[in-house]
Amino acid sequence: MTERSVLPSSTVVYSMLRTLVRGILRLIVRVHAEGMENIPRDESLLLCINHLHLFDPPVVMAFMPQTVSVMVASKYAPLHNPIGWILRLVDVVFVNRGEVDRQALKGVLERLKAGRTVGVAPEGTRSRTGMLQPGKEGAAYIALKSGVRVLPVAIWGVEQILPALTRLRRAEVNIRFGEPFGLEVDPSLTRGAQLEQGTRQIMLALARMLPPAYRGVYAAAVAGEEPSASAADQPTPA
Repeated sequence: MTERSVLPSSTVVYSMLRTLVRGILRLIVRVHAEGMENIPRDESLLLCINHLHLFDPPVVMAFMPQTVSVMVASKYAPLHNPIGWILRLVDVVFVNRGEVDRQALKGVLERLKAGRTVGVAPEGTRSRTGMLQPGKEGAAYIALKSGVRVLPVAIWGVEQILPALTRLRRAEVNIRFGEPFGLEVDPSLTRGAQLEQGTRQIMLALARMLPPAYRGVYAAAVAGEEPSASAADQPTPA
């Protein structure tokens, strides 16, 4: 079995780590989660999450009712790194960033086919500005290839956790789970154009759920939509 093949997930270890993370979060942050009712319990999903901080994946995973395999940069994979061991216990998919990692894509598709839920950051890497960056085509490729629905997850405030702790304060972290949807692309388009179309659907779904200051390159597109859609973007603590 290769390092990136589908491993039998340790539900016990995953549950223990999730409980631990939830406990830590209660101590150091105030988490406002909404849209939990949008999370299907009985289907494979592709979680598409905006990426602000290394804390994004564990925070989101702590609130998901099912186990989630997330894509993680391969620099965390070495076995001599304790983090690498922990990541393997929760069945992450290591990916080489900056290239088309076919082995990682295969691992993701295998997990989705097996009924698992996978989390990806469609931007490809963390935002240095806190605002949405142009989406990469990997998430759209996975969604179209697998046929699973996309569950958009918007998160903000995680970038303030460490600064708040240095002031002995608790940061306000918001997580918003959107409604799952299937990508709808024009079959007459080329594959590349379909991926571009699907990527835009994913990124706009995220932008609509984020406060205006976080929408980045998609701010103008969202601002040009119906006023009711903009009003729905205002966060309401759960």
